[in-house]
Amino acid sequence: MTIGENLKRARMAKKISQRALAERIDVGGSTYVGWEHDTNPPPADKLILIAQALETSIDELLFGENAGLSEEMRDLFRRFEKLPAGTKQQARLMLRAMLFSLESGAAQAEDAA
Repeated sequence: MTIGENLKRARMAKKISQRALAERIDVGGSTYVGWEHDTNPPPADKLILIAQALETSIDELLFGENAGLSEEMRDLFRRFEKLPAGTKQQARLMLRAMLFSLESGAAQAEDAA
């Protein structure tokens, strides 16, 4: 699927009109329609706003059903994004430490095998 098709699918899933979404992200209606028709891709700053407005990921808008993250992981990222800034930093450090530990354990197990 193209970016335009992914934009349309995500917008329609949220039952938002092109005009309403264009207003929400502060672009002209014809500009947004052009993005959905693949006339040109939306700029990164607008892509971020579209993803937020449609409660989806940029990955999903760019790659559609071929996006690399499972729905479970996308849900975890959505929950992470809702954390307060200080808590987010703490969670980030904890996740990095946990991943490092799991990767080290996996590498040791691989070496032992």
